[in-house]
Amino acid sequence: MGRRFTAEELLEADPIWILDLNLAGQVYRFASENVEIQDLNLNKTYRYLGTLSDVDFTSSASFFDADLSLPSAGVTVVFDVDLAELISRGADLGSAGAELSLWLVGNNYDDRQTVVKGTATTGEFGAAGEPVKFMIEPEWLETSKAIPGPAAFVSGDSFSNAAENAEGLAYPVIIGKPGAYARYAGSPAYVINTSTELLLIADGIVDASTVKIEDSEGNTVTGKAVLNATDSLGQAYSYVDISGFYVAGRSYFTHWNDGSSEPGGGGGGIPLAFDKRPEDSTGDAPGGYLTNAGDVIRYLLLRSGLPLDEGRTVAACEQLQDISLNGYIGERTDCLEILKDDVLPLVPVSLRAGVNGVYPIVWRYWAKVEDAAANLTADKDIFRNGGIRYEGNRIANEFVFKWRHNAKRNKLTKTSTLTGDPSVNVGGVVIDNTFREQTSAVSRNIYTVNSYSKYGTRSKTIRSRFIGYPKDAFRVLAWKSQAEGQRHKSISYLAPFKYAWLEPGSVVTITDPELHLVEQLVLVRSIEWAQDSLVLDLLLVPNLFTDKITAG
Repeated sequence: MGRRFTAEELLEADPIWILDLNLAGQVYRFASENVEIQDLNLNKTYRYLGTLSDVDFTSSASFFDADLSLPSAGVTVVFDVDLAELISRGADLGSAGAELSLWLVGNNYDDRQTVVKGTATTGEFGAAGEPVKFMIEPEWLETSKAIPGPAAFVSGDSFSNAAENAEGLAYPVIIGKPGAYARYAGSPAYVINTSTELLLIADGIVDASTVKIEDSEGNTVTGKAVLNATDSLGQAYSYVDISGFYVAGRSYFTHWNDGSSEPGGGGGGIPLAFDKRPEDSTGDAPGGYLTNAGDVIRYLLLRSGLPLDEGRTVAACEQLQDISLNGYIGERTDCLEILKDDVLPLVPVSLRAGVNGVYPIVWRYWAKVEDAAANLTADKDIFRNGGIRYEGNRIANEFVFKWRHNAKRNKLTKTSTLTGDPSVNVGGVVIDNTFREQTSAVSRNIYTVNSYSKYGTRSKTIRSRFIGYPKDAFRVLAWKSQAEGQRHKSISYLAPFKYAWLEPGSVVTITDPELHLVEQLVLVRSIEWAQDSLVLDLLLVPNLFTDKITAG
């Protein structure tokens, strides 16, 4: 069910739509033509009635959109039994299980490519022999789980001698090493025993071996050994002993380093081995702590409890390792909400739900011609379906980025600006995602300068509690300036079914002499299945000069 057809498989054969509908305990099978399909595993042959038509299915993803929508499909079938009579006897089309797939002639039943699996909804039926219409929609995205766990709160049930100012507060979930860089208060910590002077610093077991503690008066103590325990409700947590440092009524905060001048000392929060990756299944789990954006996305998707397309998720997350996240989750929050509000806005990613579960799509806006999965030529491989369209996206070329959350001050304490205005004094430039002269909070690059020359100043403010290091702030600004500095353009082409192996996020090139396009890089946004062809919706990638520019 989870397989995808390869380009080689689609060269000589067009796929056929097949539909399996489980209604009142009976499986009804329909296809876009009369076919018989063998199931070699069960030694059975399935007969499909060729009355499936008007299949409405589009494989799509919104560009840089954090919202997650479910795949769905509309179909029309004609039963060879009286459906109205079945329903009058108690059958319920609205609760029937449905699976819509693509099948290649000669293949085994298990070699089909399922595109939507779920429940038949919003149906319409009539008398015997009349067309039956319905939608197929999955239902597994109704809810996702929250972190920390439901019992991860300081209370009299979990700790009988906790400080009064700690009661009711959630165990902080630590991502990366908040507070390690520049030695600021990275996360809150709570006194859970005023007699033995124990301080809870994190939910669960963390990677850190030692941390630095600061109180609300600015006093600090370094090199505190991290210990682990389980509260009376069975919730694991990490803590330190602050005997001799504790003063009643004060608040406490954790710097996730060992107090040395090097931010890397002491270790971090959630261990990177939160769940072994497939490639680690026969060896040791990766060491270290969770911090790279790709690993954080995978962690949150796993913790959400939603079905996960593991293979695609691992492949996508491997492309998102150059931006590190460092912060904490201080309130019990839905995992998808954390992703949508705090993580996905920092990386060029959209979430997509496929038949095998949720997975990230990385929009490779920085791709080069050699990265293209296919090179398509108009009137040969593909056929234009209209002209080039200008999109209504919001343009930005002056980014004001507020970052580094100080838990003690409960505010973002750093601001970095990337501008295109040549009249603004800057202290450096961003080249190849690297800020070459970190003497100023203001810089510019070729993308903001180019955008400013066309549109004037278009300002945008960004905020993040998970960015703590300058390098990560400027890497976020670098890709945003490239992706948001121009008016987006798109174009649609008709393509034969042999290109059905493409998917949202694929990088291809198009050559269209009529539009003066030569190996134009495009990103696939959607693939619609029309009656006789595919409809490709493509987003054009601007090709600006890559020459370095000087500061000032």
